[in-house]
Amino acid sequence: MNIRKQINTKIRELSTVSNEKFKILINKFLNTLVEILATSNQLKKEFIDYDGIYQICITDINFNCWFKLNKGIIIYQKGINKESNITFYIKKGLLLEIIRLKKGASDSYMKGLIKLKGDLSYALKFRNILNLIVKYIIYITKNEKNR
Repeated sequence: MNIRKQINTKIRELSTVSNEKFKILINKFLNTLVEILATSNQLKKEFIDYDGIYQICITDINFNCWFKLNKGIIIYQKGINKESNITFYIKKGLLLEIIRLKKGASDSYMKGLIKLKGDLSYALKFRNILNLIVKYIIYITKNEKNR
């Protein structure tokens, strides 16, 4: 199965499962995404300026995870990191809309749908990181499609 189909299949799965199954699948999805990103030397170079710990809390299903960027290396873990530079609070439905590219994270924050705690400069960095990831996913899915 090509990468495009894998991503679309995972997103569809996330949209239809119970909250407990969602927690398992989102964890696997994020692990896989980080593994893909970690193998791209181009993205490692792009991530150099974004060092920090970014916490995400999906409030309505009690799921927490964090990403640490350090010198272009990305680490993902489930749970709480008390040393995070910023924490984002989001609901499951909105996260799915963002993953499906139906809504933008920045616009959702401006509308008050995403809350945050921490240094606002890290929110701007995370926005840039998400934009890079989305561009990368679009790029690899288009390349898979053209094969």
